[in-house]
This record gives sequence, structure tokens and C-alpha cells, in this order.
Amino acid sequence: MDSNQRARTDMSVLWHEAIGVMQRLEHWLAQVSHKEYSGRCAPLPHGQTPGRHVRHILDHYLALSTALSGGTDIDYEHRQRDPLVEADPQHALTLLQRVQQALAPHLQQGDRTLTLDYCTDDGNAPVATTLARELVFLTQHSIHHFALVEMLVVIQGGAMPPGFGVNPSTRRHEALQSAEQPICAP
Repeated sequence: MDSNQRARTDMSVLWHEAIGVMQRLEHWLAQVSHKEYSGRCAPLPHGQTPGRHVRHILDHYLALSTALSGGTDIDYEHRQRDPLVEADPQHALTLLQRVQQALAPHLQQGDRTLTLDYCTDDGNAPVATTLARELVFLTQHSIHHFALVEMLVVIQGGAMPPGFGVNPSTRRHEALQSAEQPICAP
């Protein structure tokens, strides 16, 4: 298998995992109430809501999509921060579906080199990256925020789908650990 075939195979695997993560969000957005989605968690600073974290996740996917469509550098600092995405789960769901449709053709083309415009307090630093690496980042970043969303919902007395904020690698590890546990007969 040559390196071009391997890159396509890797993108296929990465895209499959990313889609699985996005589908978790899609299923939750389709059933969550407005109150649960946009409810502020009083003890936490900065007006934390599940919707704010979802908006943050989607802004990052939009930044990648915008860069790929426009041939520009990826810039995660300049996000849309749309308050409607934070407040309305149906609006967030529609945006998520748009992002999936926008990214799909780019990911089918295979991996390629990109530039990330990384912003520091001292200025911008262009960083060489790849589409595959950014997809891994977005998947892991999403799961991290899923865990925060789950915490906010549970603190407010709600419930989340099992495993919502759990990384696939953690699930695989736990499954392996369970398989290794001896089963004792009564």
C-alpha cells in the first residue's frame, strides 16, 4: 500500500470516528429541552451552559470548514460565537448538519498539509499541520466539551445518554478490562 492509499484509509477511519462523535451530539440535540440546553449553572463562572459548549465545539468545526472552502489558514480564534446556537438546540442541530455536509467532500479528498494560524499574546504563529491532525484535534476537543456539557446537565438535575462525554479510547479500554475480569459462578 503506497502512502497516498494509506492517507485515504487513515482519513476514512478518522472521519468515521468524527462522524460517530458528531452523531452523539446530533442525537442529544434532537431530544434536549430548551431549558436544559440553555440553563445557566449558577455556581460556575462565565455563564456556563450546555449550549455555550456546543456553540464552542461547532465554531471550531466551522473554522476548519471555512479554511478548507476558502483556501485560507485555519483560525480557531476568530469564531462566530452565534448566541442563537447557544440558546436554541434546533439551530445548533441545523448548523451541525451543515458542518457535516461542508466537511465531507474535503475529507473524501484525503489528507493534505494545512496551516494553522495560532494566536498568542505575543502575536500570530503560523503552524504547519494536516487535515488528519486537525480532525483528530476536533474529535478530541468535542469529547472534552461533551464531558463538560454532561457535568452541567447533571448538576442541574438532568440526565445524559450513557457514555456521552467518554472518549472512544476509554470505552475500548474499559471493554478490554471487562473482558479480562474473571466471571465467578455463584
